[in-house]
Amino acid sequence: MKKLKLIREFILVAKVGLFVGLVVIAFFLVTTKNGVFVPVSDPHLHITSEQVKNTLYDALFQSRPPVKGEPVLTSISTADLSLKVDGSFKALVAVIFVLATANILWVLELLKRIVKSVEDNNSFSVGNIGRVKLTGALVMLAPVFEWVLRMVFMTWISSKLTFEGMTLTSNADYGISISIVGLLIIVLGIAFEQGQKLQEESELTI
Repeated sequence: MKKLKLIREFILVAKVGLFVGLVVIAFFLVTTKNGVFVPVSDPHLHITSEQVKNTLYDALFQSRPPVKGEPVLTSISTADLSLKVDGSFKALVAVIFVLATANILWVLELLKRIVKSVEDNNSFSVGNIGRVKLTGALVMLAPVFEWVLRMVFMTWISSKLTFEGMTLTSNADYGISISIVGLLIIVLGIAFEQGQKLQEESELTI
C-alpha cells in the first residue's frame, strides 16, 4: 500500500505541474504584446543553398574574426527561428498546449482510477482491464499525436514565411520507445483479461 500511496502522490504532483504549466503559458500569451519576436529552437531552418551558407559565413567572420587558437567554422548549415507574435500565433500555441495537457491528464486520471481499484482489491475487474488497455493505447499513440501537432505548427510557420535556399525541419524523433511501452501496457491489459476469463471459467467449473 505504501507503493500505491507514492504513486497517488506522484499523480497529484504531475497534475499540479501540468496546471502550473498551463497558467504560465496563459500568462505568457496574455502579457506578450503582438509584434514581439520570440525565439523558437524547434523547428529550425536547414540551409540548403551554398550561396546563403557563404553569405552567412562571410557576415559572421566580418563581424568577429576568429581568434588564434579557436576552431574554425567551416560551414553554417542550420539557423534558429524567431517568430512574430500575433493573434494566430497565440491561438495556435494555446490549442497545442491545451490538447497536449488534456492527453496527459487523461492518462493520469486513468492511472488514478487503476490505483483506486487495486486499493479496493478489484484489480481484475472489467472496468480496470479496460482502463489498462486504454492507458496503453493513449501512451502508444502519444508520439503520433505529438508528431501531428508539430506538423500543424510547421505548416503554420510555412504559411507565414518564405524560405529561399532553406527548408523548415525538426530534430524531434518519432519516439518509438514510448510506443513500445504503450504496446506492452496493452498486452498486459489483454493478459489480465484472459486471466479474468480463466478465473471465471474455473469458478463455474467448481
